Amino acid sequence: MLPQLLAFLEVARRGNLSRAAEALYVSQPTLTARLQALESELGEQLFVRTRRGMRLTEAGEAFLPFAEHSVQAISDGRDRLSELRRGTVGKLVLGAPPTVSTYALPALLARFTAEHPGVRLTVMTGTSEEILELVLHDRIQVGLMRALGHPEVESVPVYSDALLAVVSPDHRLAGRKVRLAELAGEPLVLFGRSSSYRVFTEAVFRQAGVMPESVLELDNIEAAKKMVEHGIGISLVPHSAAIGELATGVLSVVDLADTTLPSREIVAVRRHDAGPPSGTVATFMTLLTEVGSLIVGSEPPDPSLHGARADSILPALDT
Repeated sequence: MLPQLLAFLEVARRGNLSRAAEALYVSQPTLTARLQALESELGEQLFVRTRRGMRLTEAGEAFLPFAEHSVQAISDGRDRLSELRRGTVGKLVLGAPPTVSTYALPALLARFTAEHPGVRLTVMTGTSEEILELVLHDRIQVGLMRALGHPEVESVPVYSDALLAVVSPDHRLAGRKVRLAELAGEPLVLFGRSSSYRVFTEAVFRQAGVMPESVLELDNIEAAKKMVEHGIGISLVPHSAAIGELATGVLSVVDLADTTLPSREIVAVRRHDAGPPSGTVATFMTLLTEVGSLIVGSEPPDPSLHGARADSILPALDT
């Protein structure tokens, strides 16, 4: 009924059929047909012809504000859809494992929310396997997680997070180039039983045949870093999690001469059948192209620490 409503409003505004037809870029017979169709639909006569032009009837006067509201609502709806297409309003539901949500997302989402304050944001956390399930069950729109192959999802590389061997700055190994075997006498600080980084750390030592003197098992990476900071041992932590401590000198890197530490590839995962990104998802995916500089901030201290993909060491953990 939109053309009929527009015809009604234009004639009511101008009081003249020919001028209203010109304003709407239609012929006068077309305009008249639209008015008659509207009157037939409403069961009321909306105009009467006078020597001075078209005048609203009592029914027309009563219908006028509702017609104006309807047309304005449609215009507002079109504007809203345009905003959705541009990603300036709407919702964005993300999922990420703890390491990504703690060290990657804050800088990224600070940028996103500053540029798109009208978007309602939700973040869900879990292991990469749990995030994948949330994507598959359509509970989140985008998952930021380590690469896990699945035929129903598509993955876009986002950044690579290298493992670093870190100790306190006054530790005997701080800043030195050593062989992995020299770590055998050091306490090893592990974190997060469900963390893939723990799996990667254990695989590195197992493949090298190195048995640490003792193992400290903590439930989160922040606690692990505090232990290392106080000189209690050595830990392998993702670069993104240690940027602040390395910059302030709270932690120091140990350069392993005979070992290439792995990197964990972080990808953005969406369902294949979700179609091309649009709206807030498209806007967020565009921002992800800049995520490396937002998250990592700088390259690891030694390029040699950009090792093999962490996935490549997983077969060693069959037992």
